[in-house]
Parts: sequence; C-alpha cells; structure tokens
Amino acid sequence: MITQDIMVKEVDIGSATKRFDVKLQYGPYAIDYSRNGRFLALCGKSGHIAAFDWMVKKPLFEITVPNECRDVKFLHQETFVAVAEKYVTIYDNQGLEVHCLKKLHGILRMEFLPYHFLLVSSADNGFLYYLDCTIGTIVASIPTYMGRLGVMCQNPSNGVICTGHNDGVVSMWVPSEKSYVVKMFAHPTAITSIACDQTGSYLATCGVDRKLKIWDLRFSYDPLSEISLSISASTINFSQKGLLALGAANTVQVLRDPHSIPPSNTSKIFEIISPNVNRRVLSNAYLSHYAVYPVHHVRFCPYEDVLGVGSSAGISSILCPGSAEPNYDALEENPFANKRYRQEREVKRLLDKIPYTMISLKPIVGEVRREELLEEWEKKKAALVS
Repeated sequence: MITQDIMVKEVDIGSATKRFDVKLQYGPYAIDYSRNGRFLALCGKSGHIAAFDWMVKKPLFEITVPNECRDVKFLHQETFVAVAEKYVTIYDNQGLEVHCLKKLHGILRMEFLPYHFLLVSSADNGFLYYLDCTIGTIVASIPTYMGRLGVMCQNPSNGVICTGHNDGVVSMWVPSEKSYVVKMFAHPTAITSIACDQTGSYLATCGVDRKLKIWDLRFSYDPLSEISLSISASTINFSQKGLLALGAANTVQVLRDPHSIPPSNTSKIFEIISPNVNRRVLSNAYLSHYAVYPVHHVRFCPYEDVLGVGSSAGISSILCPGSAEPNYDALEENPFANKRYRQEREVKRLLDKIPYTMISLKPIVGEVRREELLEEWEKKKAALVS
C-alpha cells in the first residue's frame, strides 16, 4: 500500500509542500476550508482558534478563548470565521471579535449555505437555528424533538439540512417548514456521522453498528451499498470528485465510488491487516493513513488534492490524488483572487442572494408538472365519455 512518505518522494516540490503535520496541545481539533480552498481554519476544544493560508503557511490570526470550542466554519469569504463556543462568535481575519450571538448557545455543529447567506446551527437542546448573515437575525428556529443534534451535514445541491439521531433516524429539514420533510430509518443504532456528496445524489451514513451505508437521494431513498467496518467512523466527508473519507480511531481511509458496491456483497467484510496503518482497513480502500492520534475531523480541500485531518494532537494535511475538481470557475470561486476582486464578488453575491423560502427538496425551476397534465387529460376524457 502506498504511504504518504512514498507519495511525497514521487510528486513535484509544489505538491510535496502540501503534506505537513502541525502538533498542537489544545485538541481535539475541528477544521474547515474556505470555499476557494486557499485558507484553513481550526479550533481546539480547549479554546485555541486559528486561521492561515495553508499553501504559503502564512497565518491570518491565532487566539485563545476561555471557552470550549466545538466547531468552526468559514462564512461567505475567508474574512469571517464563525466559532461555536459558549455562544456562536464571529471573528474577522485579524482575530477580532465582530459579533457574539447570544441567542445561539450550546451549539454543536454548524453549516453555511453560501447562496442563501444562512448559517445553520444545531444545538444540544434539539433546535435548528437559521441565521441570516446579511441582516444578523434568526429567520427560522425549528424544534426537532429528537434530542441532542450532534450529527449534521448539508446537501450542497439544494440547501437541505440532514441530521442524524440516536435512534438511527436521518431527517431532512428546510427553514420554511416546522417539521421534517424526509425521515428515513438508516441504522438500528445511533448514527455517528453523515455526509452528502456535491451533486446531492448520495448520502453516506455510519452508525454504532459499524455499518457504512450509501443512500440514493435522487428517487427511491434506498440503500445502494453497505460496508462493514472494524470501527465505527466518527467523521466522514465527500470530495468534489466523489471520494469518501472515513475517520475512525487513529486511521483515515478514502474510498472511491463507495456506491458502486452492490448490497448483495454486504455479507463480505472487505478488510485486511495493513502494517502501514497498524489497523484493519478495507481491502478496496483507495487510500489509507495512520494518524497516530485519534481522528476528530476530516475535510477535503476544494480545488486541491488534499485531505485535512483534525486529531486530538493537532492537524495534518495529506495528499489524496484525484479528489478535487481540477478546473475552477473564476465566476464561482477563484483561489487567486485579490482584494479588489473579493470586494466585487461579495457585492455580486449579495445581489444574487436566494431567499431562504426557496429551499426545497426539488429546487428545479421550470420543470413540467406531469401530474397536472395527467389530471387535466383525465378530466377531458371523462367529459368526452359523458
């Protein structure tokens, strides 16, 4: 199995510099990349918060707060970072506190919807909060009545929020509804992690039963594949090209096309004992990495073949060939944007902001409603027969 050391020796110098480890003492660490893939933000559970340009290793800021930090998230640009402390706090790119949202307390996970300028937060009291970052108000507060919300992800294609619960249920939420729009029984045990791919076609779930399931979100909501793991994955994430990263204990695995394994092969456990990672890993894994310390967070970097790993003893950046989109759209995201371009892009995004009321399971506009056509035809046929 090819390790990171072998890979670093074979790639060019520019790619080799993207592989690094940073040992920190305030873990475990949660990480997040900016949408253009240029900047990396991290927060330790003991109150360490930092952001830096990871390509040139240039720090933006580094501060320490006297509160427990559970999650970190970039907003529409790298100039603003949201941190889930005692209250959700917004920092600028110099580490100065811009806002302290005391209505958002006890937050466990956060997601940012860039086209709607919404910061979605899940709390330990079972509430989902939708904060409009343009006006600074909570536009929706939804009680889920499903207990502590420690597992959450977003569907990038339509802005629907997916949450995992202790009873093995995955529910989907939109801010315009006070109840779930989809509820599916995924595992007989508690769900530990979920992730949705960039196209919104597949949903990956992992439970305490050590089963990794890939679900079809397009039509049937049926399981496409089921893989048995040696240890339940505490964090999972999809890349832009559909690779799936799993973080379990001190091992990181990357799967290619996990939905292509048919459910008929679920009885087989695709595992081997790898000396390179000191643990049982999947034999069909695309990549495996031994992180030494327990893994807390895995995130793929946009537009770069890099996987970020946040552990209990710092962060790591490992090479993962073929994970990112090689061609970026400068009108969408530009990793080489200057200050003037960023200011103009921010104004354009605010003008193109989509109202939160338009978030739905089927966001297609202009689609032909076949049901109404069939009903109209049945009425005409009944009138002709009578």
